[in-house]
Amino acid sequence: MCAAYYASDGSSWLQEGDDLNQIDVFSDPYRIVCTTSEGDKLFDCELFSDCVYQKPSEQFHQWASQTGEAYGLSFPTTDEAADLAHCVESIIASLQYEEEHHLSPHSVQQPQEHTLNMATGALPPPHKFPITRRELLSSDAGWRLSETALRLTYPARLRAALQVSAVTELAREAHVQEFEDRYRDFTVSNLWLAVNDVTSERVGREGLQALGANMLSLGIPLGVYLLDEQRLSQSSACQMVLCKVILARSLPIAEENLASLREAADLPVGYQSYTITPSKNVQSTEGVPTNQFEHLYLVPHPHLVLMTHSIKFGVGAPTDVQDSVPLLASSPAMSLLATHPEVLSAEDRESIFAVCSPGQLSPGRASRDLSHAVDLSYQSMWDELNSLAKTQQELEANLSEFCGSVGTFQSNSWKCVQCLQDDMVSYLGHSGQVLQLFRDRKFEMNRALSDISRFQELFLFTQKTCTPQELLCSWRHLNVLWDQLAQEIEFLTMQPPTNQSLMALTERNKKMISLKRGISFKDKMIARISEKLDERGILDSEDLQLVGTL
Repeated sequence: MCAAYYASDGSSWLQEGDDLNQIDVFSDPYRIVCTTSEGDKLFDCELFSDCVYQKPSEQFHQWASQTGEAYGLSFPTTDEAADLAHCVESIIASLQYEEEHHLSPHSVQQPQEHTLNMATGALPPPHKFPITRRELLSSDAGWRLSETALRLTYPARLRAALQVSAVTELAREAHVQEFEDRYRDFTVSNLWLAVNDVTSERVGREGLQALGANMLSLGIPLGVYLLDEQRLSQSSACQMVLCKVILARSLPIAEENLASLREAADLPVGYQSYTITPSKNVQSTEGVPTNQFEHLYLVPHPHLVLMTHSIKFGVGAPTDVQDSVPLLASSPAMSLLATHPEVLSAEDRESIFAVCSPGQLSPGRASRDLSHAVDLSYQSMWDELNSLAKTQQELEANLSEFCGSVGTFQSNSWKCVQCLQDDMVSYLGHSGQVLQLFRDRKFEMNRALSDISRFQELFLFTQKTCTPQELLCSWRHLNVLWDQLAQEIEFLTMQPPTNQSLMALTERNKKMISLKRGISFKDKMIARISEKLDERGILDSEDLQLVGTL
């Protein structure tokens, strides 16, 4: 079960961890544990009898620990939210019942014996079924079912080479039916006991306890679909045990973490088995053959496994087809059809031929090979798949090349953006300098005009208020002031002329604008002169055309 975790700071909710984190409910003591996808634990909150589990909405639930710390979970679906709410509320009700009746924790049934499944309710109590060994005949239905399951679990290239020698029934049909009815709310799977031939023989006679305490401390190893390896070929004496298994929800576990299962108290609430990723190594890990089956499981509870049949068989060399039939070695053979051809009616055969070999509907039915027609059709399907695989490789190559081009375009675009950004910054910096220059020049010009105006006012005031003799005496001071103003005006006139529009352009653009203005000025002069001459009647029609070409 997954949900988003929100922690409370007293006034608002703050999301922590991943977008969706793993939520598990454990027992002894009952607690809710939240972990990220990398295995980091976000919180481990123990449940208590006075705990109030609130549901503000269908997909957001909250509660508080005994210390007052608040927790919030946002679920992706309403079903998952309802499952956790049902599980937690049941636990709280159980804790309240214990507290009211002063029950000890040991008097309450533990989850190992009666685990609560959050999706469908509680598992039935354990029930032991006896082992009843009975040899089956090749005509019995149990023989055919076991043989078909065996061929399906072997690689396709070896199915025709399987030779079943004996099938022993380990559970009566009534017991198998009772087992399926007992766990009808769960999926019952047909899996093979993942042990060697010797252990399979012992287990078939003594029961699952023959696996030993070391193996049972991890769980009962079960698998389906054998990995295609060379060791499977040409084995004269093999034995496997077929079982009915309740996997329920399976918890994935890495191969290197199998040793930690011996120290684990129990599975999280809602899980009944472990799923192990197969390894390519030849060695087994902790006694579990992780390199044998494509899908491997560990079931810790023996009462969830019911052995039904023990099969003894041999694997010979793959047999070739008749000389008249070409050998299809490039793809697996559909040999399972030839196991019991008598079950096919004439109508079924005609229907198969119509689909697999429509061009061979001839009256001579006896000369036709049904298995060969199916194999040819299967080979044709594989050829189409191979052609599609080649096309997929080309598409993947084109996609990889396109991704590289996109990456190159992205890097070049980023460089271009950086250059444009640098040019923009440089342009804005130059514009700022030009603006500051004009402000300084304007300030100096205004100050010079102000000094001239004040000098004129001083001269007029002196001339008006002083006698000629006093004016003559102050003339020397007025002359000094005028010399200073003249120097300031001369400094301003010596500055190069500026234009606010041209100062922000490059030298090349300045020359282009200057030439454009010169040409425009010449055009205006020519047009004005021709207009004046035309008014006086000096220019004739040819002169006017010549002026128009200019």
